[in-house]
Amino acid sequence: MSFKVDPAEIRSYATQLRETYLDVADAKTYVHANGDFSIRQTGLIGLLSGRHAAWMEHLDQMLGQLLVLTEASPRALREIANLYENTDEQAATRADASYPAAPRTPASLD
Repeated sequence: MSFKVDPAEIRSYATQLRETYLDVADAKTYVHANGDFSIRQTGLIGLLSGRHAAWMEHLDQMLGQLLVLTEASPRALREIANLYENTDEQAATRADASYPAAPRTPASLD
């Protein structure tokens, strides 16, 4: 059994999450631009959907949490990729140091 991590793939996923953050920010803006309305604007719909404000608050909180996660996760993933690279380099250095030096023949000046 083997385990291999590709730091470049982790960084690629971090970039995708950054794009997701921007999408969530756009979604939050859209929701507020099209979902918020005052009591004066509600009319009959306001009477029929009294839970709208509570639902909007819940949606706002959910999108806010998603923004926090998608903002912090790319940074953490890049740190993880760096950690894997450093660990791999240290392991390679230790492995190289454990081998005996290769015999070298003296250079001939002929």
